[in-house]
Amino acid sequence: MRFLAALGLLALNSSAEKLAFEERATWKSHFKQHFNENTKLWDNLGTAPLDETAVFIFGLKQKNVEILERVFWQVSDPDSSQYGNFLKNSQISKLVGRDKHFVELFLARLSGENFVEDEEKVYLSQQSASKCTVNSNMDWVTCEFSVRDAMRLFDIQKFHVFRKPGSTRKYIRTTSYLKIPQSAAAMIDYIGGAVSKLPSVHQKLSIDREDFGKTIKENVRHIGNYPEVIRARYNISSETGRHPDNSQCTPQFLEQYYHQGDLDLFWRLYGKGYEHRQEIDKVVGDVPGGLSGIEASLDTQYIMSTGNNITTWFWYTAGRHEQQEPFLQWLIDLSNEENPPLVNSASYSDKENSVDPDYMKRINVEFMKAGARGLTLLFASGDDGAGCQENKRFEPQWPSTSPYVTTVGGTAFIHPFDIGEEEGYDISGGGFSDVFEMPEYQKELVASFLGTSEKLPPDDYYRPTGRGYPDIAAVSNHYWVVNNRVPVPGVLGTSASCPVVAGILAHINDYRLRSNLPPLGFVNPLLYKNPDAITDVTQGYNAGCDLSEYYDRGFYAQKGWDPVTGLGNPNFPTMLKVAMDAALKKHAKYPVDN
Repeated sequence: MRFLAALGLLALNSSAEKLAFEERATWKSHFKQHFNENTKLWDNLGTAPLDETAVFIFGLKQKNVEILERVFWQVSDPDSSQYGNFLKNSQISKLVGRDKHFVELFLARLSGENFVEDEEKVYLSQQSASKCTVNSNMDWVTCEFSVRDAMRLFDIQKFHVFRKPGSTRKYIRTTSYLKIPQSAAAMIDYIGGAVSKLPSVHQKLSIDREDFGKTIKENVRHIGNYPEVIRARYNISSETGRHPDNSQCTPQFLEQYYHQGDLDLFWRLYGKGYEHRQEIDKVVGDVPGGLSGIEASLDTQYIMSTGNNITTWFWYTAGRHEQQEPFLQWLIDLSNEENPPLVNSASYSDKENSVDPDYMKRINVEFMKAGARGLTLLFASGDDGAGCQENKRFEPQWPSTSPYVTTVGGTAFIHPFDIGEEEGYDISGGGFSDVFEMPEYQKELVASFLGTSEKLPPDDYYRPTGRGYPDIAAVSNHYWVVNNRVPVPGVLGTSASCPVVAGILAHINDYRLRSNLPPLGFVNPLLYKNPDAITDVTQGYNAGCDLSEYYDRGFYAQKGWDPVTGLGNPNFPTMLKVAMDAALKKHAKYPVDN
């Protein structure tokens, strides 16, 4: 992250006396709106001491967002003349970011104080402990105020301290609405941090062993799923990453860490027959050396075994400031990285109706910025099927419902001990967004589903014009994972499907990079225009609400796209062919290295 001091910020002539008479705007607190439901599982430690630090993240109003979106679609669409012509980070900053004068003016209007330089940070005058930083795209400002200063600046009466049971990490939140000068409010469209919801305390993964006690059939090929099975199923058994600039990543949140000892044992048990890296190549964030989390263990072990021998990052973001998982902080940090990982697999999602729409809108811009740079972002579709709100309506997941990311659902082998056909798994998150409209790239195939399905739920349970998800799916149950040096069977969830698909896409990037072609970037337009490259899944369903006529079922898989398995399962050879053909069609001037 680049600091404001590096911008040459000088003391300004704004005065607190002048701004004291300016009419102030009231900014809502998303934490206040969800206070009761958000704190049931937390320890409330009472009023925050005045010298504690409260963090606020300000989303500056960006320029040219409509141009950015147009560029995003052009570079992602294989039929566009601009396909694969990705922007550099400096071009993104110039397109949507603000200049240093805008940032200086915002801070002056916000505080009514002068900001002064002190080496790498910027401090409020009057010997305040407050400091602010700005991201490299110059569209986010993060400020750390003492509780005392925040109460004064924003006319807040009280801050609370919360702690997750069993943890020492503290979270500072206020239930008060912020009051800020209107001139400053006019320069931003989002405030996060101390006004945001607390992170979720729920584990994002399930462990199930119910099928392992069944009688084993004759001609057994495998008991549970491990790399050899997954690699054979998706036709990557002979693949090995080779390009030095290729990369993949598993972003992690909510105190989920990996441990090298788990990887060592995993390779001894399941690393035979294919070349792979022994260790994570790059770690971002503070990863302690204690116990590992089942989520982080699963993600690292399977992205490294499907995307084998490809440079792998582990990117941990502390869940300290933002709603549930701190997606915003991760994306801000990603925008600061000049050479970020090309494929990113995030096995996390939240209920769409629990997230502030302003937050989702700003995050969508971050997704577009990533796609315009040639990054591929994948999210698990969730493990609650279609979900259910008070037995009256389905409950879609976010960011799974964002039109600007690729969402991965879950399947299971029809014959669990064979490597063969798959069916939609009942946990597979899928349905239609209540917030985002259906993107153009999927309208035709989704319309076909809606027009031909004979088992649609009642009309008032979903919004058929919303963004449909997932986009693709993979096996999601009975995984073997090594966690805290213990082989654990029966791990399930779209948390498993997501890194598997990510590793497969990373191999496609490897071929493109070895041929001097651009990486995949946002892959949905390519996939939806080439559904035959994906193995269709026509059986199964996901869970829904307690409807007697539907037996707790949400949607059913069928021929073509469906809200259980999306377009179907990855098939590496056919996906590679369409991906190479699309790139060569637009970038044939590059020599191809076979």
